[in-house]
Amino acid sequence: MKDATNPSTGQLLKALGDARYSELKTKEALDQIKTEEFPRLIDELVRQAGFTGLDYRAERTLNDLIASWFERDPDGALGWATALENAKDREKLLGEIFRIALKKDLGRGVALVQQYGRKEDGGWEIPPEIFRLLGHLSPEEMVRTVGAFVSSNGASSSEVETPNGFDFRSALDGLRQIENGFRKGESLAIMPALMTRWAKLDPKSAWEWLQQGKEVPFNGVEEFFKGYRSVASTDEFVSFLAEATDAGVKAPGEDRFRPAWQTLAEEPSPEALSAFLPKLAGERSQNLRDFFGTASTGSGGDYDRFKEILLQQMSPEERMDVLPNYFKRGRSSEHSRKFYTPILRQLGHSEEEIQRMLSPTSH
Repeated sequence: MKDATNPSTGQLLKALGDARYSELKTKEALDQIKTEEFPRLIDELVRQAGFTGLDYRAERTLNDLIASWFERDPDGALGWATALENAKDREKLLGEIFRIALKKDLGRGVALVQQYGRKEDGGWEIPPEIFRLLGHLSPEEMVRTVGAFVSSNGASSSEVETPNGFDFRSALDGLRQIENGFRKGESLAIMPALMTRWAKLDPKSAWEWLQQGKEVPFNGVEEFFKGYRSVASTDEFVSFLAEATDAGVKAPGEDRFRPAWQTLAEEPSPEALSAFLPKLAGERSQNLRDFFGTASTGSGGDYDRFKEILLQQMSPEERMDVLPNYFKRGRSSEHSRKFYTPILRQLGHSEEEIQRMLSPTSH
């Protein structure tokens, strides 16, 4: 006869699975599990999944088991996870442990990620949870936390929801100082995207910081205009963008402001585009060539809509000038020809004109 006070593995897993929509029932189900039973329950869960793998319900159960085990017996759960032979399994379950550790104790969580989160290619397996936590830190704590992860594999970034009164200048200056001390090829593995939010809250101060020539990845001119666009009127936005472009063209060295044109491509608006082009200093023909080439690097979705709007706002003669110049610079492809051909037909161009515009090297 089964002991009702000692539920079987199957009963424990079923109770936990059935409780997935209730925190109280989930806690009650986990409380029935003895600490030493966690490995057996996880093994049984994986066995039941078979070759087809865990479904959503089983994956949620697995996460609950790992989290509860780590809270009760951190060393046991961590030792079990790090001993897993399968790299993907190890990475997934350590990621859940990192998430729980970061929520309970940021310093310890960061230390665990530093110790166990390094991948074979030199990058880091950093849980998304860390970006949410960054927004609750002071600038000094944020810089210290981000600075713990150095990589030669580039950085990941996400916009951080900072509290009211956050000192963006101190945070970005601190991140810039860290990056300036790196050897060639090194960078921060994570970089909070602060500029977009700063531009929404205080565009004047954010712009002044950028005007000093300072650079931090994911926190540049393009990110500024993404944020500013969400709080400014169309006329304010395009006027400021045109002024910045003109200032950048006149400044010595590389133009830092033309990448901000991508902002118009990512949120295509006929009104914004028609207002922006006349405000650009210089010859319209050259501006159209530069603008089309720089702001048309993306494809699909909004980028395709943007290119269609831009072509519609050109005269036939301007299209005959801009498109051949664009394709002569190595941008001719079958995909591009298929995209532009029906648009140009609708705009009234002949097949001969379309051929001249889209295949300029053959003439």
